[in-house]
Amino acid sequence: MTQEANEMTMDARHRGPSLLAVSIVFALLFVGSIVGSIAVGGGEHYPSPYQAEALSSIYFTEHANAVRLSAFLAFGAAVPLGIFTATAVSRLRFLGVKVAGCDIAFFGGLAASVMAALAALVMWTISWPEIAASPTVHVLH
Repeated sequence: MTQEANEMTMDARHRGPSLLAVSIVFALLFVGSIVGSIAVGGGEHYPSPYQAEALSSIYFTEHANAVRLSAFLAFGAAVPLGIFTATAVSRLRFLGVKVAGCDIAFFGGLAASVMAALAALVMWTISWPEIAASPTVHVLH
């Protein structure tokens, strides 16, 4: 292989983060948000939003640190999800894929990332004692 051919091969590579690395970071943060909150919360899990309002208020008041940890890691997981989406769609376009599915995947991935971030911010809001003690907690939950 000549140096010229080698340079063309190097130039033809898609430049961007490794999809495997980004997906591993996302998975670790997402699973950490679930497992971490259970560990910090003493083995208790989130109450169902369909249960009594008092149960939600009690859980979010007593386990505020567990909820904050979960919210922090969930928000952190939203970032690599958005990066993965942008990189995957960019790679598809680099490879010459010209179908509507690329745009649909881009919209869906970014929408999922934004909604995950918003859900984490709401979860963080619920963890504060003033909010957890109010009737609003059940609506947000």
